[in-house]
Amino acid sequence: MSRLQDHQLALAAQRGAAGIMWRASVDSDRLVRMIQTVATGDGHLPPDLQERLLHLIGQLHGEEQGLGIGRVTEREIEVLQLVAEGYDTPEIALKLSFSERTIKHAVLHAFITRHHLRNRSHAVAFALRKGLI
Repeated sequence: MSRLQDHQLALAAQRGAAGIMWRASVDSDRLVRMIQTVATGDGHLPPDLQERLLHLIGQLHGEEQGLGIGRVTEREIEVLQLVAEGYDTPEIALKLSFSERTIKHAVLHAFITRHHLRNRSHAVAFALRKGLI
C-alpha cells in the first residue's frame, strides 16, 4: 500500500475526488464497483483514508472556528446555562427578553441541529463536556 500524505488527501478532497483505491487492491471487479458507486453520486474511500480525512476536516474546522466544536453564540451559551439550571422555555424567554419561539427554534434547535445532538439534555451534556457552561 502506497502512502498518501495528508496534504495530498486534503487536496484530492478539495478538488472533488469522489473515489480513491489503493493500487494493491485494484482488480477489474472492484474498479467497476467503485466507478458505479461514484457515478450514483456516492464516494468511495478505503476505511483508513476515511478516518484520516475526517480527522483532517475536524482539524480544519477547529482552526477556522477557534474552538474545535463549531461556532457557538453567546446567546446559545446563555440559554444552555439556564436550561442546565432547570429553567423551562417560557422562563428563559422571559428572563432574556426573547420570544419563546426564538429560544426554542433560533437558539436551542439551531444548536442541537448544528452539533448533531438529540435533545435539550444532550445539548446541556455536550456543552458541559466541551467546557461551554
